[in-house]
Amino acid sequence: MAPASSQGTYPQRKFKSELAKKTSLKIAKDNSDMLIYLVYMDYLSKLVHSSGGKELTERGIEKAHEKLMKKYRG
Repeated sequence: MAPASSQGTYPQRKFKSELAKKTSLKIAKDNSDMLIYLVYMDYLSKLVHSSGGKELTERGIEKAHEKLMKKYRG
């Protein structure tokens, strides 16, 4: 197993500041920002993998986005 880098893989400070800019809601001092980040990364991963084909196209991403938004919204 590779040792963890000193910087880490989760840009907590930058993500929290971007999240604060996007919403008027107060972000709790627990790990809720990490949960939001993980859901976001899961969404991006599924978007890329479900867009289909060997290359990413705008049309493929749009179709995958529609399907994923239906899934995430319920």
